[in-house]
Amino acid sequence: MGFLDHSTNNIIVDAVLTDLGRQRLAQNDGSFSIVKFALGDDEIDYSLIKKFGLTVGREKIEKNTPIFEAQTSSSLGLKFKLLSMSSQVETQLPSLVNASEGTISTNVVSPLIQISNNPSVSVRLVQKVGTGTTSNAAGTTVPIDIQESVFMIRASSRFLTVKDSSGNPLPVSYISQRDQMAMYRKAASVGTSGNPTLNLTLSPKSSLNETIYNTFGNSEGQITTVVVVTGLLTGIQHTINLSLQYS
Repeated sequence: MGFLDHSTNNIIVDAVLTDLGRQRLAQNDGSFSIVKFALGDDEIDYSLIKKFGLTVGREKIEKNTPIFEAQTSSSLGLKFKLLSMSSQVETQLPSLVNASEGTISTNVVSPLIQISNNPSVSVRLVQKVGTGTTSNAAGTTVPIDIQESVFMIRASSRFLTVKDSSGNPLPVSYISQRDQMAMYRKAASVGTSGNPTLNLTLSPKSSLNETIYNTFGNSEGQITTVVVVTGLLTGIQHTINLSLQYS
């Protein structure tokens, strides 16, 4: 949904259904029901407040910021969700980091070689207070009202199989026919620090063959793909960059 200012005193609300919403509506079985909504500030440049001060900066944001039109692709809309917190003393927002590295993205340096031994990589993510390596303060617990309970995983349905820590494939919630990206939902577990944790195992699909690698890969037949993990409450994200290769 987007707000379009047509240089009048009227504010026009532009609302559309996403691809997933249209699929749910097309089922026509009475199950489609809008029960909640979220707001985002993807377009806002907060540096204007630092540059011009609170009063003038806020006025410039309200009057001069162009607003995006509504997106039908759920992967493009609301990248930066607004967040409500009951605590008035927090100085940092939470982030989703690699448990072993403390970074907000994970890069698999060595490619996963598609051979008969079914290669895989395991990633453990944890929600912490702060950003990147500064979020590793010992004993810091994420406030209870912004602790994530469910994570959404977005990965290529063409290249990857997404599993839990026990090696069981996660059920697919939705597959976008536009870009062949699959959506999964996984409940958070509680880590040793008391903060929400997510354990994933990623592996190339067994159906991949040399022809697919030559079609979608680079000159060396190497495919690069990205997995995006998003917290459904706060919108925090973690990206996992993977390289796949056939041998």
